[in-house]
Amino acid sequence: MNVLLVDDQVPVVREICSGVDWEKIGIKEVYQAYSAFEARKILEKQQVDIMLCDIEMPVEDGLSLYRWVKERGLVEECIFLTAHADFDYAREAVRLGGFDYILQPARYEEIQDAVIRAENRICTRAEAQKYSSYGKAFSENRDIFLDGALRGVFFGKDENVPLVLERLRQMDICLEGDQKIICVLLRFFFGQEQELEEALLRYASSNVLQELLAVFSYKTVLVQAEERQYGLLIYMENGHAPEEDLVMRQLSFFQQFCREQFHIGMAAYIGKAAPMGMQSAQNQILWRRMQDNVGETEEICIPMYSEEDPEEDRELDHRIKRWGSMLLSGDALPVRDEIYEHLEGLRQSGKLNANLLKMFYQRFIQMFSVVAEQKNFSIQDILSSPEVLNDYLAAYQTVDGLYRLIDYVIPSFHRADPAENQKLIDRILQYIYSHIDEDIRRTEIAAEVFLNPDYLSRIFRKEMGVSLKEFITTEKMNIARDLLKSTQLPIGTIASRVGYANFSHFSQTYKKVMGMTPEEERKA
Repeated sequence: MNVLLVDDQVPVVREICSGVDWEKIGIKEVYQAYSAFEARKILEKQQVDIMLCDIEMPVEDGLSLYRWVKERGLVEECIFLTAHADFDYAREAVRLGGFDYILQPARYEEIQDAVIRAENRICTRAEAQKYSSYGKAFSENRDIFLDGALRGVFFGKDENVPLVLERLRQMDICLEGDQKIICVLLRFFFGQEQELEEALLRYASSNVLQELLAVFSYKTVLVQAEERQYGLLIYMENGHAPEEDLVMRQLSFFQQFCREQFHIGMAAYIGKAAPMGMQSAQNQILWRRMQDNVGETEEICIPMYSEEDPEEDRELDHRIKRWGSMLLSGDALPVRDEIYEHLEGLRQSGKLNANLLKMFYQRFIQMFSVVAEQKNFSIQDILSSPEVLNDYLAAYQTVDGLYRLIDYVIPSFHRADPAENQKLIDRILQYIYSHIDEDIRRTEIAAEVFLNPDYLSRIFRKEMGVSLKEFITTEKMNIARDLLKSTQLPIGTIASRVGYANFSHFSQTYKKVMGMTPEEERKA
């Protein structure tokens, strides 16, 4: 690679030329220019990969030179040099696409490191361009090999596992015979007027799934069975087993991606983590479950437990569908009561175990995600805090944890009638006025009325026309004003009576709401 140094200070150029070990970092030629004019002449005649350019130069500055260079595509990367830490310079350099911004005087090591990073970036881009020219053909051939190696495993045939593993190793997919993997069957649903090439569907799905599951260091292999039907193999390079719940969670994001980007539906059937030799039998169950989806319903599930008690599984499916319909209609609170009753019945009968609880959690999350999507609710808004999100991910571990999750999310779907809403508002107001001398928290009110805090806030704003926080603050200040006008109590005492331990905070809030300080109010 070649480098061009541009700086109107001759000593600076010469010092950088002699101080950096260019040969060591793979630079063949180092050209020197002492103005933008000289740099243009060199760039018109010589190939330059990286330009190190001073920003502040007479006649024409480095930013202007780089604009000219970019228009003509004459260099791959530009590293700006300047003696002033000016934010406007840095911002413009970044906007133009400059690779780095170095303050002078800079250590030679710093300049050298920046050049190495620029070289790496150029090489990476070259590799990507190289791949784009022939990578598609290679990828298509590799897909054919993968389909041949894994189709039997995914779709119900007994396979010679050592031979399958050897074929995968030849494609740099290294699995051990006893290593636990997860197999998933995917099915896509198109509308009558939708068109999407199978090759594009496979390519996009493979990339998106790979990115989503890489969050947990999971590796993926996507193979095709039939049109719009795929198998997804998930494994970890360290030999550990992937977790079904995390897979299910990421597949829900993939399902959302399919809806939003391709406007198609998707169903996923997730197997248990097990060695390759056990996958064929398990996948027959997944295959049957997928074929039974004659209504092309979007779903994400782990149907393996159904073999233990098919009657219980069918009953739960029926309940889940009914609960989903009730949530969609806004009749949500009875759903919470029925879920409690169902789980308590299982617990009292002795049927409730870890597997059954986990299955129920998975079905509930599937229902919750689908209904939220249909009602245009954001799951991130409902699960608004890190603590709630952590509870959401771990709720399957205990019955009480699942109850807490249900208590939190179900009310978000409830549509109350005006009379019921008014009763709720009355209870909220009663709590506020009876605790007006305290620092009232939204979460405390929500716990008092057994509602999700976000749902509580939405209902309050809808019914009262102001936010809950604004209402509480205004009411506190109104009471404080009455006390200021009708009593001679010290202002600090009045502050504490409306829940403010910090006098300064009280005074600032009072002025913000009332337009004057407490002292001015008392004198008025």
